[in-house]
Amino acid sequence: MDVTKLVLAIMTVDRDPQYVHQTLASLFAADPLIHEMSSIHLMIDASDADYLRDYRHHQRLSFHPLRQAEQDRIADWSRHRRFCRNYVRCLSLPIPEGGGICVCEDDVVFRDMFVQRLLTTVDELESHTEASDYCLALFTDCDLEQDASFYRGLYFCSYAWSFRGTQCMYYPRGVAEDIRGYLQEHGVDRTDDCGDLLIGKLYADRMYASPRSLVNHIGDVSTGLGGMPPSPTFHRPYVPISRDQWGSASESI
Repeated sequence: MDVTKLVLAIMTVDRDPQYVHQTLASLFAADPLIHEMSSIHLMIDASDADYLRDYRHHQRLSFHPLRQAEQDRIADWSRHRRFCRNYVRCLSLPIPEGGGICVCEDDVVFRDMFVQRLLTTVDELESHTEASDYCLALFTDCDLEQDASFYRGLYFCSYAWSFRGTQCMYYPRGVAEDIRGYLQEHGVDRTDDCGDLLIGKLYADRMYASPRSLVNHIGDVSTGLGGMPPSPTFHRPYVPISRDQWGSASESI
């Protein structure tokens, strides 16, 4: 996939501490391909975005705060319902034909060459599946290499355990539209479950992951949606993993 067809959205809310500053610094340090993307979208779950004011002059960043009327309307909503509403906003961004969207939360850091490695993973996955009907988790809090049956390719594997955590996800364009409608119905119009569990329910049989996480979770202080530990695989070398190497946690591969 060409980098110009990749949309990247960061869901953010003002909180203490403000991890978003580390997230943005890591993103722009990770990969020069970031500068070939048309925009990085900051989806702000509030009308007041003053905590991001020092970034306003960066033309590569697009800011999407709530309108005051919208903030007033959802002021009494639960955190889980607001999360789903902001996720729907992310998935409503225009996505080029043949492209996809990466949605991440504002308390992650990125592996070096993040964009290049994401595109490589997408290309391999789609060459194996011959379809664009899947979700790709770029962060997991579990070690998927421990199950031999999860192996699928050099850069991706099945996520056959119960899915949880949307720290960083990639969706092809059609899948983004599908999940957007499902979250709107089951997470916003009514609250059947948490956002990540709803996504896992809808795409349980089409959920894949980067076996060595492309991002790591740094949010020691939760927003109230539930705690998430860091990835056990983020600090392992990011290399192609053959089937005979699968399951090795050695720092040498």
